[in-house]
Amino acid sequence: ALFSDDFTRTSGGTLSPWVASMGTWTVTGGVMMGTGSANQYSYASISPTTQWTDYTLQGRIQIPAGSFGGGIGGRVDAATGAHYGAWVYPAGSPGGSNQLKLWKFRSWTDIGAGVPMQQVSLPDVGTGWHTLQLTFLGNRILVYYDGNLMIDLTDNNYDSRAPHASGGISA
Repeated sequence: ALFSDDFTRTSGGTLSPWVASMGTWTVTGGVMMGTGSANQYSYASISPTTQWTDYTLQGRIQIPAGSFGGGIGGRVDAATGAHYGAWVYPAGSPGGSNQLKLWKFRSWTDIGAGVPMQQVSLPDVGTGWHTLQLTFLGNRILVYYDGNLMIDLTDNNYDSRAPHASGGISA
């Protein structure tokens, strides 16, 4: 394991080692929660000193009723926000109802032409907990949802941009 966090804190809910890149983030009762205003992304990230290349990132996510969506990101460039993001969109979301999308972000908020690298339909996401996993193997990206492989693709200069080769993680 390169990194692990169970979000239990002894010093008043500190976010560290995570850094709030956008939005407001808190850690309470073993849960890290991010919020943003309408039409705003919210990110917390970790950028290791030695950038990770091939690795697996896994997190448990819960999307409250009425939320736009959320997920995890890998190969994050903390300076620019460029990264891959696996996002889950609940029923009724303007981002797509019960969808899992893999995005190639150019920055924290720029997704290029607005077309995901790939998307798949999910059963009703609801408001329960789900396990989301990203695995990076060279320029191959695998996305798992609740233990099931949902997306397996190779980034061959998607969006006319070289694959993200290394970086940190984000939520």
